[in-house]
Amino acid sequence: MLHFATPLAWAIAVPFEGNAPLGGSVITTIQQMGGQVAHSITNVGPQPRTVDRVAAQALISQLKQLPPESIHVKALMGDSEAYRLADILCEILKESGWDVYAGGPSMAMWDVRPTRVTLIVKAEDSSVVTPGLKVLSNWLPALGLSGPGYVSPDHEETELRVGSSV
Repeated sequence: MLHFATPLAWAIAVPFEGNAPLGGSVITTIQQMGGQVAHSITNVGPQPRTVDRVAAQALISQLKQLPPESIHVKALMGDSEAYRLADILCEILKESGWDVYAGGPSMAMWDVRPTRVTLIVKAEDSSVVTPGLKVLSNWLPALGLSGPGYVSPDHEETELRVGSSV
């Protein structure tokens, strides 16, 4: 039996005595001014892009069997989500034995705001693209990360450009 100091406390508590929630618990707030009143929050909308470990290990094992490459990974300046993905891609490429310019992603701006991930290969034409770059160019679309890539003889370096997700 519950003991209460005042009859008012008893009157308030009695209706809740034996209140067994079905399929969860009861959450009551009075004059809440913000914060979370839920067991969990489901974020709806664009989620940060990432690479799962299985896909990363598959690429790493393929690239380690081929001669290492040099690449410059660049992320859209001011876009923290793009930078985070660029950093993940740098770590995968470094673990594969590739030479990543400056050891990590650079921030850059372009005339046209890039979306998705674009591989730009410094080469005369697609017939001279190295096996490692071909593997990378096939792996990116398989994960749904890449937009159109291209070969450019005039480009200064081979570049992996990480743009915004939207």
